[in-house]
Amino acid sequence: MSAASTDDTIVEASDGAAELLLYDYFKHLTTLALVALGGTLGIAEGKLGKDVLALIVISIGLGGGLALVGLLTVVRERVAGRPLPRSARWLRTASGALFSFGVGVFLAVFLRTI
Repeated sequence: MSAASTDDTIVEASDGAAELLLYDYFKHLTTLALVALGGTLGIAEGKLGKDVLALIVISIGLGGGLALVGLLTVVRERVAGRPLPRSARWLRTASGALFSFGVGVFLAVFLRTI
């Protein structure tokens, strides 16, 4: 196998790799959000105020929901053979930020109550 054919294989294998990574990111974040919501509601039972718990659940839930929308966007555009829209970048940033905010608030409040 020559060096040129090896380079061609690498280029072919990496074609569309960004979309696949984004798909995996959204899939992983959606799963994490579901697990985090279940864990938060199970652990925080009676230990956190309703307003703080609502903030946590809404933040994590919105993060997971936006990740699901991003996942569906990647699949829709990939199946149609179109490039990803600019909203995919926004969805990636917003979903991660909301999820992180919710988990951070939960950890801060929960560790303070222990």
